[in-house]
Amino acid sequence: MKHLTQYFLRGLITFLPVALTIYVLYLFVVWTETLAMRAIRPIIGDFYLPGLGIALGALLIVGLGVLISLPTAPRLLSWVELPFTNLPVVKSIYSSLKNFADYF
Repeated sequence: MKHLTQYFLRGLITFLPVALTIYVLYLFVVWTETLAMRAIRPIIGDFYLPGLGIALGALLIVGLGVLISLPTAPRLLSWVELPFTNLPVVKSIYSSLKNFADYF
């Protein structure tokens, strides 16, 4: 029984990060597709291409990258980060996620 429990826990530890990553990516795709449909449908009607939400999400991320590259961006970003760095619980979550993103 001890070996069975060890195998189960090892399998679970291996499975969870992969499953959670796939699930988060799935949620991102569904979210961007829904936003794209809501934003574009009034303009173009019922015509819609699958994957347009992902393209829109990529464009938004590139646009954010352009905005962050502006000379005034660090000061504005520090104002936006201020609530995230001062609240006790939010600070620990935000700082760990920011360190993780800075690693890449």
